[in-house]
Amino acid sequence: MKREPNRAEHDWAADKLLLLWELVARRLAADGQPELAAKLRAWR
Repeated sequence: MKREPNRAEHDWAADKLLLLWELVARRLAADGQPELAAKLRAWR
């Protein structure tokens, strides 16, 4: 039987995913692709 994650686990995972998303966007901007970074941030 599959266990459903509780709210705290979901919030923690969502926060980490958003942090990772922002780090990728910053890296893209630093590597000279600010338009791609902007699209990534807008999609979030």
